[in-house]
Amino acid sequence: MCLCMCISLVAGEGFCTKKLESAGSIYNQIKKDMDQEEVMSLVAVLAFMVKVDEEIHISEKETFRIICNRFDLKSVDLNQILVNPLSLRHLLQDIHTQDAKTLLVNLLALISAKDGIICHSEEHSLLKIMEILGESISDYPFFDQQGMLNIDKVLNYEMQFLAKLPPIDPI
Repeated sequence: MCLCMCISLVAGEGFCTKKLESAGSIYNQIKKDMDQEEVMSLVAVLAFMVKVDEEIHISEKETFRIICNRFDLKSVDLNQILVNPLSLRHLLQDIHTQDAKTLLVNLLALISAKDGIICHSEEHSLLKIMEILGESISDYPFFDQQGMLNIDKVLNYEMQFLAKLPPIDPI
């Protein structure tokens, strides 16, 4: 992905299906507990997912932009991600907390589903990332009985979670 494209992506709403009743508090806690390196790694993994199918859909781009805004990332931060590309495995090693892992899996599922099509490369990448993180599909309700990502469930949980998030600029 070119530098201009990534900078134009600047994004951030999050979504977490585990423990939906406390989703907003999970998000606030994650934002407090995550260090800059963990945030940058999380966003770099999300950027990977945006482009994994070799097509950047406008809805994926907008979701990514919202996420970056929520984490208060600037163009300089996104430049740093692009200038210092690291392996996916290395980036995932920087995701330490369980809440950050959960948030990452949820956001990856959301980005995968946003264009209305979950392609093989997106689903395969998500499952591989979950394996590296030590996450189980049984902990995420948007997987069906066969272990496949269910687009309708992902998008249904997105709305529930987004409704619980605090506004970007509270009044």
